[in-house]
Amino acid sequence: MSNLRLINETTINGSQSVTNITDVFSSNFNVYKITLQDISTVGTTDVNINARFINSSGAVDTTGTYHYAVLQLKSGSSFTENRGQTYNRIDRISFSDQSPEAQSCVMYVYNPFSSSTYTFISWQETHSRGGGGGGFRGIGSLNEQESITGIQFYDYYANRPYNSGIIRVYGLRVDS
Repeated sequence: MSNLRLINETTINGSQSVTNITDVFSSNFNVYKITLQDISTVGTTDVNINARFINSSGAVDTTGTYHYAVLQLKSGSSFTENRGQTYNRIDRISFSDQSPEAQSCVMYVYNPFSSSTYTFISWQETHSRGGGGGGFRGIGSLNEQESITGIQFYDYYANRPYNSGIIRVYGLRVDS
């Protein structure tokens, strides 16, 4: 029996720049696995997908209390780092270049529902880019003690929509 429980599956099948996945984090699990699969852009301009959390009131948390660090892995050049403190988002969750190139991302969210701890996130992602490959490895946190029930993925530029892909949210059961 698997320790993963599928909670939500969201299929992207039309042009959009924002995807809200609500009511997926609860007291039933402390750790969640989220997969983003085959996110592809509408046209030939790349999309940089970022994330924000949605609180128990249904509001997207846009406060400047996110912290993150990302290692950008590039097949044709040196690796680079990107990090931020007091941001209003977690940057570089995923990247997709021109269609039909796509990406794949696995992330973990820790203790989102607890209102007495911060919410933490870790992820790794791979993508095809202009004939080469690349990826991200990152960590982040929402440094607020609030109950988080959902997550928002969005195109940072707001004018580079994506039009296909599947996002799945799993609860990770820990047996003792």
